[in-house]
Amino acid sequence: MRALLNTAAKRRLYLIEFLTKHQRWWSLEEVAAHLDCSTKTLITDVNYINDELEEYLHIDSSKVRGIKAHPLQSNKINNIYQNVIQNSNEFQFIEQVF
Repeated sequence: MRALLNTAAKRRLYLIEFLTKHQRWWSLEEVAAHLDCSTKTLITDVNYINDELEEYLHIDSSKVRGIKAHPLQSNKINNIYQNVIQNSNEFQFIEQVF
C-alpha cells in the first residue's frame, strides 16, 4: 500500500516512524537530512501531523531543542497508517475504480 502513496504521505509516515523509534530531541537539520527534504518541508509536515493526526500523535517543537514525538501505543500507529491510507487521493481513486 505504501507504494501507492504520494511523496508527502510517504515522507510523513517515515517521519512518524523515525521519531517514534528514536525517542529523543532531533534538530530540524538532522531529521531533514534523514528524510531528504528541506527544513521548511519538515516544518510543514510536522504542522500537518499535529493538525490532522492530533488524536494519535503530537510532535513537540522547540527552536532550541528541535522536534520530538510523544510515545505511541502500537494500536495508535496502526490507526495512523489507516488514516493516512484512507485519506490519500490514490487510495480513494482505487476505491472508486473497484
